[in-house]
Amino acid sequence: TLDRWLCEVSRLYTVLRRIYYKTTLSIDLEGLGQDREHQLGLSEINPTGFHQYRLAMEMFVDLAFSIGAKPILVTQARLVHDSNTPAQKERLDYHHVRLTHEALLEVFERFDAIVRDVANKKGAILINASEQLSGKDWAFYDQVHFDLEGRGSEAMSQLMAEHIKEVLVSANGKEMSP
Repeated sequence: TLDRWLCEVSRLYTVLRRIYYKTTLSIDLEGLGQDREHQLGLSEINPTGFHQYRLAMEMFVDLAFSIGAKPILVTQARLVHDSNTPAQKERLDYHHVRLTHEALLEVFERFDAIVRDVANKKGAILINASEQLSGKDWAFYDQVHFDLEGRGSEAMSQLMAEHIKEVLVSANGKEMSP
């Protein structure tokens, strides 16, 4: 009760308390930190996350259809690719995700497979951005964020525009002007 009261009345106390807990419990931006040297392999990946991801995709598609919208699912473009060079691998933050390179590849491939499968089974539009942009060094700052110059964002925008134009043309039955 004293801790709660001090947190409510003293900003200084809450700042010092947070610093204390961050240093003694190894709390990072993602919560309670684990052993940073241990990276999970394929056999240590929890399958529950994949089930939850599939459920979220299916719920999104069902919701979109229920309001009369045509859902569009997009696979995630990323630097992570089976052709990554040692220099590219240095840019990947394995400690943040706590996965080996092989496990990270497998996780992304499973997520892509889920997106493709849900789109196929439920009749959603699929844009396979991971197939088009993944592994492109020029497009990414780190494993999933586009570069700071905007080349990755521009490439993604172009890819999305091309696919959405196809959707609009097929819906309207005629070519649209730019």
